[in-house]
Amino acid sequence: MAAVAAVALVGLNAQPALAAPGGGPVPPNPGGSISGVVSDAGGGGLSGICVNIDNGPGTQTDGSGAYSIAGLGTGSFKVQYSDCNPTVRYLSQWYAGRSDSDSADAVAVAAGTNIPLADVHLVLAGLVHGTVTGPGGGPLLGICVDADVANNNGWDFVKGRTTAGDGTYTIDQLGPATLRIEFRECNSGSRPYIAQWYDNKADFNDSTPVVLAPGDDRHGIDAGLASGVAVAGRVTDGAGHPIAGINVNVNPTSRGSSGYGQTDGNGDYTTDAVAPGTYNVEFSDGSSAPVWASQYWNGKLSPNRATPLTLSGAGGAVHGGINARLAPAATIRGTVTVPGGGPAAGICVDASIATPNGPDQVAGTTTASSGSYTLGGLPAAAMKVSFHACNGGGTYLKQWWHRQATFATATALNVAAGQTRSGIDAQLVAAAQIIGTVTDSGGHAIGGICAQASTTTFFGGLARTDSNGHYAISLARSGDYRVQFVDCNDTRTFAGQWWNRQPTSASASTVTVVAGHVVTHIDARLEPGAPGSISGTVVNLSGRAMTSVCVIAYLPDQFAVAGQVRADGTYTIANVPSGTYALAFLGCTGGDASPVIADPQLTTLHYAGVWWDGPLVHIDNTNDGGPDPIAQGATLVSAAPGDHLTGYNRCFGCSAITISHITPGRASLTVAFTTPGFVNQDSVQTGASTTTASTLTYTVACTPSDGTASGSATGTSSPITVTGLTSRAPYTCEVAASDGRTTVGHSALSNRVLLTSGPVPGAQILDPVPAVPVPGELPRTGTSSGTLTDVAVMILMVGTGLFASTRRGRQTTRRCGKAA
Repeated sequence: MAAVAAVALVGLNAQPALAAPGGGPVPPNPGGSISGVVSDAGGGGLSGICVNIDNGPGTQTDGSGAYSIAGLGTGSFKVQYSDCNPTVRYLSQWYAGRSDSDSADAVAVAAGTNIPLADVHLVLAGLVHGTVTGPGGGPLLGICVDADVANNNGWDFVKGRTTAGDGTYTIDQLGPATLRIEFRECNSGSRPYIAQWYDNKADFNDSTPVVLAPGDDRHGIDAGLASGVAVAGRVTDGAGHPIAGINVNVNPTSRGSSGYGQTDGNGDYTTDAVAPGTYNVEFSDGSSAPVWASQYWNGKLSPNRATPLTLSGAGGAVHGGINARLAPAATIRGTVTVPGGGPAAGICVDASIATPNGPDQVAGTTTASSGSYTLGGLPAAAMKVSFHACNGGGTYLKQWWHRQATFATATALNVAAGQTRSGIDAQLVAAAQIIGTVTDSGGHAIGGICAQASTTTFFGGLARTDSNGHYAISLARSGDYRVQFVDCNDTRTFAGQWWNRQPTSASASTVTVVAGHVVTHIDARLEPGAPGSISGTVVNLSGRAMTSVCVIAYLPDQFAVAGQVRADGTYTIANVPSGTYALAFLGCTGGDASPVIADPQLTTLHYAGVWWDGPLVHIDNTNDGGPDPIAQGATLVSAAPGDHLTGYNRCFGCSAITISHITPGRASLTVAFTTPGFVNQDSVQTGASTTTASTLTYTVACTPSDGTASGSATGTSSPITVTGLTSRAPYTCEVAASDGRTTVGHSALSNRVLLTSGPVPGAQILDPVPAVPVPGELPRTGTSSGTLTDVAVMILMVGTGLFASTRRGRQTTRRCGKAA
């Protein structure tokens, strides 16, 4: 878990005022001293504030807030200020205005001298109060209430309390912050209450923020917990012996809270209660040197291959029998160096396996100061290892072992159970970079802003601003880039823009990048701007709602906003910050985005996922982890602040067939066609290339324009020959697909083809088929901007738990033994 934010209270390790033996004053000391005044925000002196030298003497402020600490030797000292009054009202801090000793300013003192320090102004602490009740409305004792703050990957714990017998709690000593409050059982599996976020929300991202100003005293932050279902089982080794200390995470396949448990000495576990729904259950050895390989329920290696577990209240408070048999863990070791051969510290090293949805990470770590790393807890499988800056930017390019640029070309490591593979090393290559700072209109740094660089033909790179507003985009290729800035924080506050303060990509200034060089000062100053929404309808050819579809507006840095199709065929992507997006229609049954979509009427019929306006989403055409929408020809969607864009509709099966060419004969036409909108059912499991769905039959109908004989023919694959036609007559043809009950797809009408009466010279290649209206495709509109002309690219990251709540670190890792 990341370090607690600056607003969090550092430890109250105040020491009593220095006294001589017997209680008398300290005798004069020839050493140096420090002195100063502690006051409130208005400058009024504060009495009873403990002032302590780190690992040294201390004192308390007098009635005017003044203090002096004598008897210091020559050296540098760090000073802490804490409220030692019976009622604590002020937050602790270190000199000067720092949150912890590591960042505190050191004070240099010489013997025989007094160092007057600048006045210290303490900040009033905030408080949060509330009551937690159970399903019947009665108070709940011993519920953990956590105050958390957001970070770029989830959240950080600030402070927590447990409820008293009457269900009440008070979290004090809180600094100014935007907090998210979680209510949960303190001990896994102890009672069947479902964890909840304020205000009655299932996960962190949907929770209602509690915004505290200095000294705020917030009451009424209450929760009513519902009963749920716990998961239980036993974990053993290959010989059936129990394994203790295995972490068990029950993670929702869509959004919501996860459950956690740990095996005891008998290998048994019971997790926290979770709401009825569908979950992936992960078993992992959380020790620093894992002995056992991680896996998912039913022996699966990754979330994309996991067997979903469906929980319902009808089965009782505990769903048992979810067992696992773990194998010895494999290990991969190596060293990462910089171009000159020196160690590369703090580099992320990930091990991934191939799945139908692209690479899926199974383990990750970071390099030590020596550049070395150890990836443990690995299952026996073919692994591909990547090396990259952990924040997505950095000085060096991401690479895969063995010096490969993509997952597809990387060398696989076949590791056996219990095996250790050493020497999996990497030497990083310098990247080109675009770096800059993002601030608001007042010049204050903004964290969590997505910055992306793209050209008109490919996606380049992305990064996210840190708490100082800084970002660094790493680029592998030279080119002229346009840089876009989008507010990717949970609370959308700022309007997006293109560099240099431009509203669209068309007017944006380009940034010329040369390989290995750094372009600086590509800064942005953002103005306030409200989020909006994108909505539409998704149906099949029969008008049936495609409820297995999620429509996703992709943002950089693995950030996406999505809406699932409802029973009436409509969807809404809410809370969309202004910017330019790649809009995709993908399957999301089970939570993870998939390029394969099931038809709601015919279970054996599947469609390929598509970008807006038709191009297929090719998951394996990766920009290392996701497709490149610009390279794949996606038409991108631009939203101005507060836009509520409508009419982004899709009809699956309505235009799933394309006539590629027609070969004329004496009295026949042979029609060849492709069906990129359909995929074979086998491809769902194998990740195979898109093929014709074997469950369908195709009918080709050719009609003359001069009133002579028409004809048709049926087959199960392309091409199909239609006979009995009239020579020298002009024909147009179309192809329709049927599942035996209804038409599930058709082509546009072909151009006219003149049927010959003599020898056929060869295939006649048609001109492009003219566009025809497609059922379900309606004009798209915007309530504000009205135009959708921006061209940019957003990275698509399809993989583990895309719609799942992101917890601290990886979503599958629940805190263990965290003190309340």
